[in-house]
Amino acid sequence: MKYLVAISLFAVVGICACTTQRALPTSTDLSASIEMDTMAVKQYAAGLEKQLQTNAGDSSTAKQLRLANNYLQACSYFEGAGWSWAVKATGLSAIKRYYVAADMLKEIVADPSNPLYYKALYLRGRLHYWLGKEDRTFYPDTVSEKHFTLLSSKFPDHSILQMYRGTLVPFAIGVDLKPVDGAPLWAVYQREAMYRMLHIINWWVKEKQTANGELGGKYGDDVEILRWWLPAILGADDSTATLGYTRLADGVWNSEILERGFAKRVDDVEHSAELFRDTHPAMFLIKYGDPEYVERCMYSMQNFTGVWTGLTPRGHRHFKSYYLSATQVREEEPYGVDVPLNARAVLPGLWLAWYNKNPQLLQSFSEWCNAWVEDAEREENGKPAGVFPAAIAFTSDKIGGYTGTWYDANLTYPYYRWESLGHVGELYNHLLGMYAITRNENFLRPLQSVVKIMQDSTRHASQSNPGSFEWVKDNLSGNSNEGSEDKHPLSKLFAMAKKVTTIPAFDNLVLQYGQPYNKYDISNNQEEIIKGFGELLNSLRYNFPLLTSEVKFTDRVYVPGSNLLFGMYTGHFGSGFEYPALVATWKNTGADVSVFVRRGNTTSATVSLFNAGKQKQVEMRTWLVAPGLYKLKAGIDTNDDGVIDELKTDKEIVLVESVNTISLDVPSKMNWVVSLEQISTAANTNTTVADLAIADRDIQLPSAIVPGQTIEVTATVHNIGNLIAQDVEVHLIVDGKKVDSKKIDAIEAPNDLHPRMKEVKWQWLAQRGRHSITIEVDTKQKEITKQNNHAVRMVSVKSK
Repeated sequence: MKYLVAISLFAVVGICACTTQRALPTSTDLSASIEMDTMAVKQYAAGLEKQLQTNAGDSSTAKQLRLANNYLQACSYFEGAGWSWAVKATGLSAIKRYYVAADMLKEIVADPSNPLYYKALYLRGRLHYWLGKEDRTFYPDTVSEKHFTLLSSKFPDHSILQMYRGTLVPFAIGVDLKPVDGAPLWAVYQREAMYRMLHIINWWVKEKQTANGELGGKYGDDVEILRWWLPAILGADDSTATLGYTRLADGVWNSEILERGFAKRVDDVEHSAELFRDTHPAMFLIKYGDPEYVERCMYSMQNFTGVWTGLTPRGHRHFKSYYLSATQVREEEPYGVDVPLNARAVLPGLWLAWYNKNPQLLQSFSEWCNAWVEDAEREENGKPAGVFPAAIAFTSDKIGGYTGTWYDANLTYPYYRWESLGHVGELYNHLLGMYAITRNENFLRPLQSVVKIMQDSTRHASQSNPGSFEWVKDNLSGNSNEGSEDKHPLSKLFAMAKKVTTIPAFDNLVLQYGQPYNKYDISNNQEEIIKGFGELLNSLRYNFPLLTSEVKFTDRVYVPGSNLLFGMYTGHFGSGFEYPALVATWKNTGADVSVFVRRGNTTSATVSLFNAGKQKQVEMRTWLVAPGLYKLKAGIDTNDDGVIDELKTDKEIVLVESVNTISLDVPSKMNWVVSLEQISTAANTNTTVADLAIADRDIQLPSAIVPGQTIEVTATVHNIGNLIAQDVEVHLIVDGKKVDSKKIDAIEAPNDLHPRMKEVKWQWLAQRGRHSITIEVDTKQKEITKQNNHAVRMVSVKSK
């Protein structure tokens, strides 16, 4: 059911609080089930109230009524989860309500004779289970395990209860997943994985998501579920997943908790940045060239020099604090420090810099990057040269912030310590991205130092002291609390470095620590892919309710191994949102078209496709190959080695822009290979260019139009490039026929991160019927892309 009705959490209510009359439930009725039948419990409570009316002094009945009402209130708190209406109604976050609800049930679960005993055990077990997932320190799994064990002897056939106890229960998805004749094993596994992933994502969008994008776990947690959705959107081109992702991104932007592209409330950067960071970078891929999402990132990055950063006594640009909002920072001790995780706040800016090479952003980002490069090389406060410190004090440039240890600045959460390498890795990610954009080799030095330390064979210690060189090497070698060789917290970084630098030194690190697709990318060993599907399919084949309807904290819905899917579809090294170093994305594929990017760089790409359905035309959007003249070949691969054995297509094509779309015919049930090889590069590769942009929402029409009425059509034209757009022609086209054209002399470039746009207006005599209103913009100048130069609105004209 859709969670659209905000039930009062102050009243004693439940999810099934309806008024249908039925016989009052007995104690036996209530104890026969563990489900949250709040209607039955309400009727039971009503019966107790009636008894008290005739015998007001019956303390036993009064106690039973109090406990029944406690149970109902706990149910209400449980179902309210993280919905924004529930937080407003109670003034309590979901986790605080769950603490209260668990306590409210203590008295019931201590009395096996209570008719609500089994229901309370189950509800309290679920509360503790999800609290344990969210905060294991305060709520270890032992409580939920104890409750579920007690229940399992009474209700051995309850499938969800058994899932909570760790039993793997398979689920069907209504699709025949038997291998299609001729399909290679990677395609068989990928097809099953994608159908199952879509089954889960579609449930979230169709059954749980509301119009404002919420998924029920609070926005700050909801956005984290998106981290594994991109294979469904950019690989299988699923419209429901795209809708859900976009709706959540737009919902966050329009919510009361975001302001100018960042959190309205001051909080540590891990939490304040996640709202925008987890939703908007990937919109550059999903809605390429859409001015709305580019300009949102401009607004957000105004905060970088305007609010967050400044110059230290050393002249370094650093964040003033790791506690940030869109309007202020906490500069007092111990908050006034820059930390590697502050890179999370500027990830949307990294994508913006990639898209339009904004000169102000590149300048300020370069200053920040250079500061960290220099700080990494300082040997102070016991820090070995070559590694980032946990913090830099803004007012003094002190390594380690306000503490005497470089690796632990004694900040709010343990993940701000240096050995939380996954979080430190976000700064390396930013530096690698800046290197890819600017080719400034200075930005590679910190990661190259890490490689040098990991490869050092001269210094060993049987017991390393925290902060020492040996301790650093130990952690970097996979012996930290965060990872191991197959789960190294920097494994994606090594693969990203290989992708954007092609430096051979990273190859061995990828082979040793990399994720399955990245290992394949180096070794060309397909067994890495097949082994990787073991983890992925294990996470998608079982316990559907624990991935959907039972979930209470949406940031705890994981699909381990999903990066394998994204790598196969796109050639990317990670989840997709880290940086746009990907070979291809896809349109009109669906789950039946399996895709395997075999290899790709700036001059070539090779992709295998297997279509388990009917022959169809798909679109391949290229991201990494540079503009130029290319040889496109396609044909049959008879032995699944990624090489064409029977050539069917051989032609030359021109890729004009940085991102291009190629139409491909994919036959049914054949192992099909498509390859691109550069013949010559494009003559003009200047990146100082304008970028005219218009989207459907930029066409404004009256809400009601009648035949014979002359209406005003307004179009807003944006420039999201880094050069002034001049002599812009804007055409009004109705039903495919050009009606009128107007000229804009110039639209300035938004190089100061303030969006630039101009309006054009026409008068149009409306005729009865349904019409397409198209606006096209044009200039003789080179642009970043022409794919965002037209927009369409449909309008119905009818009598009142």
